[in-house]
Amino acid sequence: MELVANGLPPRGITVYLAPSGTVLVPLEAVLEFTGTPVQRPDSARLLVRGARGVGFTTLNVAALTITGDRTVTLGPEEVVRVGGALYLAAPRVAELLGGTAEVDLGALHVVLARDPPFPAQERSALARARRRQGLPGARAAPAVDVPFRPRSGGGVLEWGVSANLPGSVPTTLSLRAGASVWGGLLQAGTLLLDPADGGAVELTASFQRVFPTSRLLRQVQVGDVVAEGVRARSVRGLVLTNAPFARDAEFSELQYSPHLPEGWEYELYQGGQLLGFSAAGGAPVPLTLQYGSTPVQVRLYGPAGERVVSDVVYLVPTLQLPAGRAQYTVSGGVCPRSERCDALGVLDLRYGAGDRLTVLAGAEGESDTLGSRVRPYAGVSAIPAPGWVLEAQAMAGSYARASLLSAGGGSVSGSASAGVQWPAERGRSVLGGGGFSGLPDTVARWHTEGLVRVRRSTARNFGFVNLTARAEGSAGSGVGLLRGSLSTAARGVLLEGIFQRDAPRADTLPPNHLVLGRATAGLPWLRTRRLGLPVLSLGAGTGAQGLQQWEARVSLHPGSGSLDVTTRWVRGAGTPSVLLGSSVRLGAARARARAGSVAGRTEGAFSVDGGVALGGGRPLPLEFGGVGLTGAAGAVFHDLDGDGRLGAGDEPVTDAWVGVGGIRVRTDARGRYATWSVLPYGPLTVALDTAALTDPAWVPARADTLFRPSPHLFTRVDFPLVRTREVAGALVSGAGVAPAAGVTVEILRGATGEVVERALTFTDGEFYFGRVLPGEYRLRVAESSLRALGAAAVADVPFTVAGTGDQILVEIPPVRLNRAR
Repeated sequence: MELVANGLPPRGITVYLAPSGTVLVPLEAVLEFTGTPVQRPDSARLLVRGARGVGFTTLNVAALTITGDRTVTLGPEEVVRVGGALYLAAPRVAELLGGTAEVDLGALHVVLARDPPFPAQERSALARARRRQGLPGARAAPAVDVPFRPRSGGGVLEWGVSANLPGSVPTTLSLRAGASVWGGLLQAGTLLLDPADGGAVELTASFQRVFPTSRLLRQVQVGDVVAEGVRARSVRGLVLTNAPFARDAEFSELQYSPHLPEGWEYELYQGGQLLGFSAAGGAPVPLTLQYGSTPVQVRLYGPAGERVVSDVVYLVPTLQLPAGRAQYTVSGGVCPRSERCDALGVLDLRYGAGDRLTVLAGAEGESDTLGSRVRPYAGVSAIPAPGWVLEAQAMAGSYARASLLSAGGGSVSGSASAGVQWPAERGRSVLGGGGFSGLPDTVARWHTEGLVRVRRSTARNFGFVNLTARAEGSAGSGVGLLRGSLSTAARGVLLEGIFQRDAPRADTLPPNHLVLGRATAGLPWLRTRRLGLPVLSLGAGTGAQGLQQWEARVSLHPGSGSLDVTTRWVRGAGTPSVLLGSSVRLGAARARARAGSVAGRTEGAFSVDGGVALGGGRPLPLEFGGVGLTGAAGAVFHDLDGDGRLGAGDEPVTDAWVGVGGIRVRTDARGRYATWSVLPYGPLTVALDTAALTDPAWVPARADTLFRPSPHLFTRVDFPLVRTREVAGALVSGAGVAPAAGVTVEILRGATGEVVERALTFTDGEFYFGRVLPGEYRLRVAESSLRALGAAAVADVPFTVAGTGDQILVEIPPVRLNRAR
């Protein structure tokens, strides 16, 4: 007979038929067939693991019992030994395995079933799912070495205007322009203040050349630049570095191989895609780590059908460098807009001591009217475990700080940081940094901060609780500022509570403290198509003197804009203030305005800013500016004349989608597309989404375009579509040759001999190819088919598929097959 279980290949077994007609099956064969784990404490007992590895069911041959949730007594004919093998009645097998066992003597089947399935069924289902998703641990194709070809030209302009009512900030006018010169970023800008306030004019200019494929020197900057070390400082000078212009998305590759008990397997998933599993020869699974967060899911499968799913998050901070990577930055110049600096020089060195440890060291040299000084610094960035990041930095005579971050896949995450900042020598006060309050001081200041986040998600809801605390103070003065907050969400309402205690402003005044509560919620019953979802926020704060302040805000989001109405009262300010704020996207610019009554005075201001990119065939408005970026532009059209260029006789394709990097752009009524939203110098792919084309007979004449764009100018990428044709013909069998049915015929590219398509002939010898691109081809009968038919070699048949014209079908003359000698 055969053992049968869904998803498993049948296995033949020998059964024993008792005199009473009971069918007994070999127990060892059943346990092996179902993959059920067992234990044998002695010769009389057999312990069978339950479904999903929960519990045991015991077979006691000496006592003739099966004990699980209940005890069943076996009859003398329900368990026997035949030739040393133990046979058990089929119904008792069901008791032992926690399933069903049915005997079909007519079909000679013993059918086993269980819910959840047997371990062997689950492993078989896993293998089928893995085969559907491809080979385990399949590596992506190696990166193509894309050269950078510098270009000049193009242009981009940013502008901004702000004006105000009395009592606000000065009116300003700003202009920034950019162009590409020998593949470099040329930038120039001006800032003009209100003439009534002195009319100061500030001019800036810089040139940055990037060598994206070089290892020794990747960037050169001159002009108004940023001297980068552990602190960013503006100077007018020079920067030399081998740091990339933009950090690569991929950090490194990790060989994932967890330690598992005997008999266990694992699968590794990322974004729902199977990366690999342990059953593939025991080899580790390669996992590509990204800068930032790389979440993966690990699914464990036990020998008894156990399933354990866990989420693991790998964190890679931006300071981290791959193992063995060295990075330097040399920068310096004069300080044009600083009262506390005449000249500044920075040397910054970083090295990836391993994928989990990066060390940095350097020095800042600064000079002013009081003299010159050099401050060395050092730091580390470490990943002690998946989901944990440790960073520490210190600069001589300036500051020391450290932070620890945990953001694993569990429900609890958080961070902690602490630091000390010392004043500069010679009594000069230094503005606080790294999260300090920013107040100048002549004594050392310290701070410590912590965050705990608890997440809880269910099938219907996602909840969280955030708890933060911060303390600041000065040496010898104790705690000056103490601040804590608690936020959570309940029934669609965001609740926040804040406590703050400030140091006294005079020795005779007690410390100030404030308790602030705020609730924010959307009002779905007031949602309209014009105004969107209204959001209401209410808050109030109390202190030692009772109610200190209250606030009410309503936010509306009509179309692409926003509108806020805020009423606020603060003790000592007199009447409540009413503020109206709005912002709107105008397509070519953004506009923001604020107006209201504050302490009996009317105040307000507005600003408008935008930009435009040139050189893409038409000016492209930019709402959010575009200096430092690059773009792609082109057209999608039916190339009716076959010249590869959009002309008067071609048909533009409307509403086609073009992918520029990770951005999708739609063509307009003239088939044109343009976008200005990608970083220059990196490999950029521009591709047409052929699945969105309305007529599948039209396909791109060329493949996707991969290049490194120059900054501040458009790269033109057109997509001419050509009409594919159908190719048909027939093979005719001569005397002594079998009918040409199921014969393989091939289309070869005429110039290279590359096989483009293959097809099998029908029963009458005819063949058909659909969607063949224009070009010169040859038709060939496969040699294997000729040998099978006993036919002689046939010369290739040349033919042409035209790129223009109305002819859809290309007919090939009949090809005669003669008998081989």
